[in-house]
Amino acid sequence: MSAPIVRVLPTAKVAEKGGVFQILVEITAEEPLSDVVLAPIPPDGFTVEPIPGPGVTPDPKDVSVRIPRLDARSSITVAFRVWPPNFLGRPRHAKKEAPYYARGGPKSFTINVFYSSESSGGRGSLTNRVEIPYTTSIGFYLLFGLVGLLLGHVVKTETKHRADVVESRKAASSRSGRIASTLGFVFLTRFPALLTSLVIGFGALLTMAKDAIPVASWHQAIALGIGLALLADEQLLTKVRPPG
Repeated sequence: MSAPIVRVLPTAKVAEKGGVFQILVEITAEEPLSDVVLAPIPPDGFTVEPIPGPGVTPDPKDVSVRIPRLDARSSITVAFRVWPPNFLGRPRHAKKEAPYYARGGPKSFTINVFYSSESSGGRGSLTNRVEIPYTTSIGFYLLFGLVGLLLGHVVKTETKHRADVVESRKAASSRSGRIASTLGFVFLTRFPALLTSLVIGFGALLTMAKDAIPVASWHQAIALGIGLALLADEQLLTKVRPPG
């Protein structure tokens, strides 16, 4: 009994929170096969639904599909639509926030294939899987990256211009006045530096996400923004320039 050749191909390079993509399963039969069943096993929190097509019958009880027959040296591609958890980490068909929300890294999709060989009459099975990086959405990445740039600017100003910050507080007698003086110095007096950091930092965030988003969650995006803001302007510019 010759096993079929199974290829699992995602249509996206990365799985983004709140996005949607497809998993394509291509089956090539070396000999006539019948009663072929594809049973996908998605990662925790991911929702998978088969896409109906010619020669493919979704099982109404689960997410598996059946292919009545495959001739020798023939092939068929079955598509599954995949929904990662949304921006809040909730699966598509659940209300409770999932514990895997904060975890990034690659996610593994497993496809179990069961089939009957018409030549031998035996029943066979095989498993194939594919890994795809799991990350936050580009919108959240940029938004919280900018938040990190703002926080980094505050830290950078408080440390690099500590004497000027202390001097700005001397005229204020109350606690609220000192806070207002500090914020005024950080965001108004140092506004040109803040604007420079935001513009160059935003460009750096875009450049770093050219091939794939470099973080897996919003808090990692904030940390990245803080790190970029703490760089000197010359160092920050190197993050914007394309390599080579």
